[in-house]
Amino acid sequence: MEVAPEKREFDIHTDLSPNAFGNALKEARRGDWIIYHLGITANGPHCREAMSMSMQQRVSLTQRRVATTGDRRFEYIAEKL
Repeated sequence: MEVAPEKREFDIHTDLSPNAFGNALKEARRGDWIIYHLGITANGPHCREAMSMSMQQRVSLTQRRVATTGDRRFEYIAEKL
């Protein structure tokens, strides 16, 4: 029986370079996560590209709450399809 490769996370939310999202997407395998923003609402330099890739059905967008007590921030994640 073949074992599925472990899911990887690419955290680019602090990388302000214009190619950060595209480079992470090229390196990512199906099921890998690209964390493109950390905050209360989805904004920042990579949000527009994440939405565009979602509309092209290349990624699925989701979020998860940061696990700090009282923290209202979320990690905004693009999962490669």
